Amino acid sequence: MKLEHLELNNFASYHDKHMISLEVKEGKPLIIVVGQTGYGKTSLFDAINWVLYSEDYERDLSKSRSRTILDFINETAI
Repeated sequence: MKLEHLELNNFASYHDKHMISLEVKEGKPLIIVVGQTGYGKTSLFDAINWVLYSEDYERDLSKSRSRTILDFINETAI
């Protein structure tokens, strides 16, 4: 499986819709995510893991961080 983009809609710190390109190019085979604290790096990681592992990742969230996927609904959207 190759992820080319990720569309987030009211997920964690991402309010409203956001399309994030994950395409790599020849000579540029990596994607590096940088940003200050609170800018959504971990939320992006959680979204990708949820897409790839769904229920298994939800169980892991519950065990390791005492969270459910419902905790990732953007508060502004509510």
